[in-house]
Amino acid sequence: MGDVIDFQQGRSRKEREVEPSEKEGLTTSQKVLRKQKPSVTKSTYNLWDFSKQIDELVTHSIVHKGLPPEEVATILAHRLGTLVGVTERRDELLTFCVALLKRLNLPNDTSDEAG
Repeated sequence: MGDVIDFQQGRSRKEREVEPSEKEGLTTSQKVLRKQKPSVTKSTYNLWDFSKQIDELVTHSIVHKGLPPEEVATILAHRLGTLVGVTERRDELLTFCVALLKRLNLPNDTSDEAG
């Protein structure tokens, strides 16, 4: 099975569980390499391609067409509203988006003074 977006946790997780026989007999480096090789499903590829297209459009609009970044951000926020409008899990998606925006805007400082 592939990755799933868990709106409640705001992160991606693997659906499949590791069989006990898979855990035994592996060296540490094999375990590390196994963790570094994510399975690429058609859905994962399609999401990556979609993300790449958005990046190219945003970059082209700002760099080549001279659109102000603030205006591009406003349009993207409105498009997020379109996404929310086509889902059956509207409240859950809104909660996920708010949590994600808050997490993205947290300072990266992990010292004791940051808390």
